[in-house]
Amino acid sequence: MTVIRRFWPQILIVVAVVLVWGNTVRYDFVWDDQSFVTELRSIRSLGNIGAMFHRLDAQSAVPEEFVLFRPLRTVQYALLFQLGGGETPKAWLFHLNNLAWHTIAALLLFGVTRQLLKWLAPAMSEKSSTWFAVIVAAGFAVNPVTAETVCWVKSLDDIMAAVFVLAAMQQLLRPELTRRCLWLAVTFFALAIYSKISAGPFPLLACIVFLVVRKMEWRRAVLCSMPFFAVAFAFVIHNHLVIGRSSQTAPISGSYAQTMIDMLPVVPQYMRLLFGIPPFLIDYSHMKGGHALLSAPVICGALLLLLLGGLAFWAIRTARWQLAGFGLIWTGLFLIPVSNLLPMMQYMAERFLYLPLIGWCLAAVAALWMLPRMRLVVPVAVSVVVFWAILAWDRSSIWQDNFTLFVRSSQQGVRVQRIEENAVAAILMQPHMTNVFVRDPRHRKNPVTIRPPANPEAWNPVLATLQQAYELFPEDTALLMSLGAAHYFTAQPQAAASFFEKVVLKTPENIGAWINLGRAASESRQYVRAEQAFRAAVELQPANVIALRGLARALSEQHKDTEALRVAEQNREDGSGGRGKPSTAH
Repeated sequence: MTVIRRFWPQILIVVAVVLVWGNTVRYDFVWDDQSFVTELRSIRSLGNIGAMFHRLDAQSAVPEEFVLFRPLRTVQYALLFQLGGGETPKAWLFHLNNLAWHTIAALLLFGVTRQLLKWLAPAMSEKSSTWFAVIVAAGFAVNPVTAETVCWVKSLDDIMAAVFVLAAMQQLLRPELTRRCLWLAVTFFALAIYSKISAGPFPLLACIVFLVVRKMEWRRAVLCSMPFFAVAFAFVIHNHLVIGRSSQTAPISGSYAQTMIDMLPVVPQYMRLLFGIPPFLIDYSHMKGGHALLSAPVICGALLLLLLGGLAFWAIRTARWQLAGFGLIWTGLFLIPVSNLLPMMQYMAERFLYLPLIGWCLAAVAALWMLPRMRLVVPVAVSVVVFWAILAWDRSSIWQDNFTLFVRSSQQGVRVQRIEENAVAAILMQPHMTNVFVRDPRHRKNPVTIRPPANPEAWNPVLATLQQAYELFPEDTALLMSLGAAHYFTAQPQAAASFFEKVVLKTPENIGAWINLGRAASESRQYVRAEQAFRAAVELQPANVIALRGLARALSEQHKDTEALRVAEQNREDGSGGRGKPSTAH
């Protein structure tokens, strides 16, 4: 009982994390985990750890697509792979790892909050400060916006960066800033930025701690901050040498100025998410650029940004509100790396809020503590945390596997093309579907070939699934191709032709679709349509043997014997032309 009485806050935080996120240990790898874990060869041997610090192709299986440098995350994956043993990574172990790191982050936040209160609110009672810190840490631990970070193995880098940032802050807030504390903080910051570059603004936050919290003179504060800036500068150089440039990509909106304008409408969205208010999305690629400078979303975002900046400046200079001001500054600083100041591949993502959320929770609880009726503060705060926990528990279920993630996401909120494409791919990769559809590693999203099953009855559940999927995604090219192929191989060529017809209307450059349409039309004795389809295929690839052979047959069936003989002769001359099975998706 003495241990429980002494450590009840920490126990409560751990219990909250386990209750909300514990189910994730049963989840599978999803989405980009394929690139960073399951198909990444470098993590399969600890001998590759050195390469993880100087080679881009050691960071992901597709370095040309993911131009990034997260060496400590990759090292962690290698350790987990070795711990799990076997030929393939163990999903439960990687999810348990995310859960453990998230728990550590919440516990560190509890400790850091207690330290901040001793510096900025020394008059607060022990009981009050304990509850304050518990609510901050628990609110952070169960905020539903963290679902993407906690449930997605790939997002380990965000959690690791947050843990090391909090560990560094813990050292800076000790009663005496000894040389050992300072260099431990520098070491933790180095670990943070080598986990993810989003930890980069910490030197500025450290300077604010020295000036505002520890009341140092400017000269000494800057001097104490210099080691942090030196580490950040060294990482920027190292990062550039590894990935070959300073940013992930060119400005997402075309120009740097337009990108900065297009980031302003993101501000209200991030505010809503920080408050834990739905809807939550796994993808924000529906957000488009090109906003006019004086458009309503831009003006609204700019005004909100100015308001928050002004509040932070006023609060940090007002003794009673300094903790809230510190939290707002924390939030703002750690949003800088995801603000496209250094161009990124997207405008926003929920995982980007993991580090900023720490400061937001500090600021929100500090503001709540200013309510005149203190008896209401804890019940109100606990109610919010419980509400967040319920939302988070519900939200976490969407991440259990690719099928659930993409199909449910495609039916909720804004429709996003790449989510629908991934949903179709997930449907086609269900166990009973893989008896028919074979995945080509060159095409990461969708299966591209058909393997007709020996037992014709195996087609029944496949066709049923495809029909259900068609009701959800009637415009998806991969699904239309798959339906066409399935009907073709089940002796329904006329139905197959109707699906292939839809595909060629959408993708007239797809030679496989034209060939499949020609075959289906021939089998259903629509020889005129077959001729048209095969001619289109030959125009795309004049030496394609399958297209030439099909065209010759279609002409022959129409008694166009002279032309059929000419095509057949061309087929013999170009016998080395393109061969291959009809594809189902490209």
